[in-house]
Amino acid sequence: RGLGGFAAVAYTADGRHLVAADPAGNGFAWDLRSGDFLKVTQAGRNWVNGPVLSRDGRTLVARTERSIRRWDPLTAKESLASATAHEGAHSRMVSDLVVSGDGTTVVTSDATESRFWDLATGRQTRHVPLGERVIGLHPDGKSIFALSATGGAVRQRDVETFAVLRTFPDPADSPGLPA
Repeated sequence: RGLGGFAAVAYTADGRHLVAADPAGNGFAWDLRSGDFLKVTQAGRNWVNGPVLSRDGRTLVARTERSIRRWDPLTAKESLASATAHEGAHSRMVSDLVVSGDGTTVVTSDATESRFWDLATGRQTRHVPLGERVIGLHPDGKSIFALSATGGAVRQRDVETFAVLRTFPDPADSPGLPA
């Protein structure tokens, strides 16, 4: 049986392992020195989607229908904070999940709102009724990238005030692009 591809890949902070997640949220690990496959950690009975690994490879985060789950991809230990704090936080299906570059913040979005979470505690730190989907966090942590609800444009917003810093138009609306 084939693995069917990976949705996320990262190195562990110590540089000893390569970890990956498949679209179902299962974690895989390899020893980088030997190249040996080490283990598979299963997401469990809960359906998950859109797995994201922190840059240091220590935390695997995935979304369920209306919440998020997080666990260690090497041990498969799930954080109880994630299982309880996020359950039912969104009233609509979670469509996007983004982990900050430093691995401390997770942003979840649905069609009407975005929520910011402290990854260590599992606590919500912000609720933003933007009506836009947060699709990225700038590496400096000072701005987010959100997909416009009215079209394909991407807006860069200040993470504190949510003021629009810049709008990147939909390439389909740009003249002179090849068809």
